[in-house]
Amino acid sequence: MVAFSGVVSYPLIVSGHVYVTVANASGSGTRLFALNASTGATIWGPVELGGSYNWSSLAYDAGRVFTVNGSGVMEAFNATTGALDWATQLQLQYSFTSPLTAAGGYVYTAGAGEGGTVYAVRETNGELVWSRSVENGDNSSPAVSASGVYVSYACGQTYDFGPTTGALIWHRNTDCEGGGGLTPVLAGNRLYVRDDTFPAVLNAATGSLLAPFSASGPAPAVDSSNVYDLSGETLTASSLSSGSDIWSFTGDRTLTSAPVVAGATV
Repeated sequence: MVAFSGVVSYPLIVSGHVYVTVANASGSGTRLFALNASTGATIWGPVELGGSYNWSSLAYDAGRVFTVNGSGVMEAFNATTGALDWATQLQLQYSFTSPLTAAGGYVYTAGAGEGGTVYAVRETNGELVWSRSVENGDNSSPAVSASGVYVSYACGQTYDFGPTTGALIWHRNTDCEGGGGLTPVLAGNRLYVRDDTFPAVLNAATGSLLAPFSASGPAPAVDSSNVYDLSGETLTASSLSSGSDIWSFTGDRTLTSAPVVAGATV
């Protein structure tokens, strides 16, 4: 066990390393650590990430750990040594709460404050490749495929952008907007939009409605054939192709966490 003095982020586990950010116990900002996955010993860090809030996010791709703090400073670190490769201040917004997604040579995130903005930054040098306006840029980590970058915000405002160009492919406009958002889940040609008011399963290619979706809680887990979704205190497995329910499980009726699939076990 490793004990920290502040709130700890979700962990990234890569090649025997565990990467986490930790909120500073006093004042603002967070720190980045790399730990040995077998022993918990610190490999490198802490690295001060700064920011005007006690929040940061991290992602990994191609030998780098990427972070963004609450003020929109994005940084890239060598995953082995912790050396800083580059730092970029994202413009236009002042409140950053959307976790990073790193894929295909780009780091994607969003910011809020004056409306919202989605950003794509080049992994190798921190260059801003594109940015696009959205309603409203809070809390939603982009879901990324080879053909789309999907984000979803309050009231189910959902967008699909071209990964390399930022071209708008489609936008689901619900004529409602506000603060907040939930990360969508992409599985095959289905995009699961989690929202209290406008949840839905959308066609990932077109944005058209495929099926209703009742959950606004933890993100569902998906494997090659099924989606596992926690709604209330019930975990349900449904067919990915047809959407029909296969089984449900309530356990001790205190289920709360997002499901994870490993092999044949949920």
